[in-house]
Amino acid sequence: MNRLLLDYRCDVDPGSAGRLRKLLQQVLEASVGDRQCHNNILLCLSEIVSNIARHGEPRASYLRLRFEQNRQHWLLRISDDGQAYDPGQHETLDLSAIDQESEHGRGIALIHACCDRVDYHPGSEDSPNSTVCAWRNNIQAERHSVLIVEDEAVSRRLLAHYLSDDYDTFAAVDGEEALQILVDNDIDLVLSDINMPSMDGLTLRSEITKNPGNELVPFVFLTGNEDDDLCDRAASLGIDDYLIKPVSREKLLKHIERVLHRRRQVHDRLCHRINSKISQSYASCKPKDLPHWNIVVEQRNTGAGGGDLLLSQPINDGTLLTLVDTMGHDETAKFFAYAYGGFISGMMRSAPDSAIRCHELLQHLSQAAFDDELLSKATLTAVAFELGAGGELTLASAAHPQPLLVSADSIDTIPVEGILPGLLPDSTFSPVRLTLKPGQRVVLFTDGLVESADDAEARALLEHEILTAIKETTAMPLDRASRCIMKVFDDFVGSTPNDDMTFIMIEPNLSQTEVVNAR
Repeated sequence: MNRLLLDYRCDVDPGSAGRLRKLLQQVLEASVGDRQCHNNILLCLSEIVSNIARHGEPRASYLRLRFEQNRQHWLLRISDDGQAYDPGQHETLDLSAIDQESEHGRGIALIHACCDRVDYHPGSEDSPNSTVCAWRNNIQAERHSVLIVEDEAVSRRLLAHYLSDDYDTFAAVDGEEALQILVDNDIDLVLSDINMPSMDGLTLRSEITKNPGNELVPFVFLTGNEDDDLCDRAASLGIDDYLIKPVSREKLLKHIERVLHRRRQVHDRLCHRINSKISQSYASCKPKDLPHWNIVVEQRNTGAGGGDLLLSQPINDGTLLTLVDTMGHDETAKFFAYAYGGFISGMMRSAPDSAIRCHELLQHLSQAAFDDELLSKATLTAVAFELGAGGELTLASAAHPQPLLVSADSIDTIPVEGILPGLLPDSTFSPVRLTLKPGQRVVLFTDGLVESADDAEARALLEHEILTAIKETTAMPLDRASRCIMKVFDDFVGSTPNDDMTFIMIEPNLSQTEVVNAR
């Protein structure tokens, strides 16, 4: 299940590397959470493009960059029409063992050292040279981050040791350093000593409450004595808990988990109230009775953040549907999901004679995401599809997982793809048209269907089990098949998935005449 995130072609000139790097960086910021992997991908891009631009006769006249994601890897594909060179001929990955002369100034060993695999295919008269770099796509379970503020080095190291197995830890020697760490990092909880030089814990807490970005971060005090007056002053600053030193590992972990759990409860209740009110307005947008088609929609959500939306609108010769997946796992991402939902719904409804086509919809969406100051702050993928009479289906995709065409004897991906909305001005999206025959179905989904597993191995297993369930239910009625497939998903991921998930199955409801014609 490959997903195209970026596809860009440009002429080769001195600014090629910079332009491509800037575009790819925008995609990486939205999709690749591993910062080291992020940097390695950019480094390989720069080296490969520089090699193509500076070396070889005849020189390349154009470059094409494609960046893709599948369940196990990030894939960087670079094509050119210049002289062929094979980066695979240098097998040494130890940079210290390679001198510059052996590299011919091309940084080939650096490319190998910065990715998990490099494949090269020299071009011919009919095809360009192609370099493909791959990185393992490892999704790790989210860990909370704790900032330890303690001036005594031994105590600071001990507290970090207590927490390191369960949390990402940051350490500061005083309040001033702590404030800077809070500016530069996302911190979920502050654990601070009260008595410190320069800026003590009470002053630190007071300063944090003045910052609109951090005033709600949970705060736990450490103190060496049970001074009632000191504890009262700390309580007046809105702390969440305090501990008397020395503290055991078990007690520290118990108190931190309790504070974070309480914070999650408050957050989830607030989000639920907001979501329930807004979500009701979108429930009516989901398709109910579609002429000529049967459809089932299954959705699962994490309870906070992100957001999948399915919107539908009758058009002259059928129905237009749009499935949107807004990236992110916090309340900000949920806000943008609703903002985009309102924008897309309005665009679908306001088109002249309700005749907007699926690829046109994605073009307008992408341009708005590029131009609009608010919408440009979020990243999303989308697939738009038109359901017509006689099993006619037209799809267009913007970096969305490829749909599946399901028959009794096969499951094939539908080759529809396009780049992330808002990445480039005037982006275009190519529609794919097909006519479903009796017994064929199409499955559309957001990436939460597979990404809800914890790691690459689990994602591969979950995908295999989902595909097996789809294959085994082709003879069942649509709603029963969907229930069986979702049971496989629910049993695998548990009650709360790692990501919002939407699963859609459609099949044509053909008349007897249409069945005869389709055959």
